[in-house]
Order: sequence, then structure tokens, then C-alpha cells
Amino acid sequence: MWNDNSNKKKQKDIDARWTQKGGQNYFGYKNHIKMDKVGKFIKKCLASAASLHDSQALDYLLDESDQGQSIYADSAYVGQCNILAKWDMIDEICEKGYRNHPLTEEQKESNRKKSSIRSRVEHVFGFEECEDSQWLSIVVP
Repeated sequence: MWNDNSNKKKQKDIDARWTQKGGQNYFGYKNHIKMDKVGKFIKKCLASAASLHDSQALDYLLDESDQGQSIYADSAYVGQCNILAKWDMIDEICEKGYRNHPLTEEQKESNRKKSSIRSRVEHVFGFEECEDSQWLSIVVP
């Protein structure tokens, strides 16, 4: 349909995709970043279609300079053991609760400590409001 009508194609962003978060539909992109936890400098970034899962950008964001470092990220990155092992990284990713297996108090406390570092990313983008784009991020020292 879009390929048949070039005028329609000019008005449509054919690279953006639909995704759903919290029951709300979004059309657009996601921005994934790697940020320095001390200076809050963005070391690397990737813009992707909104439908790309957060964890799929992890391999692109990491490189040799991250070897042996800690990684702080939200629970979307749980299960990325192969990528973390590839770069010999220390897993500081927030743990995730599952149906009939909620987080223990120790896990919740651990997540609070990890989130205090990871939340620094939110401060960097706190001034920005954009409905078509979501900021997803990891923090490395």
C-alpha cells in the first residue's frame, strides 16, 4: 500500500515501529545509551525502532573499554549472561520478580542500591519530554 503511493510514503516514517508499554501504544523510536556513572557523559548511543527489545541493543553498546567493569541496568537486561561474559563484566542488573515468585526483601534492597546508581541516567534526560521516543540506558563506570 505504501509503496504504491509515493506521496503517502513521503508522509510516513517507514523506519519507526509500534510498541506497547504499560498498556499504552507508542509509535516511534527508542534511544539506548551507555553512560559514565561519575561524570554523566554519554559514551555511546543507538537509536532504534520502538519495537526493538531493550536488551537487543546491549551488544552494540558494549566494547573493549567495558571489560571487567560493573554494569548497572534495569530488569529488561536480565538474562544477558552471554554478552556480560563476553566482556567479563560484573552484573549489577536489577533483579526481576515473576508471577508466584516475587522478589525477596534482600533482592528488593539490592535493587534499591543498584537503582540509585542507574537512576543517574534519568537525571541527564530529566529536562527532555518526547512522546515519540523513550530513553533506555545502561550505566558503566
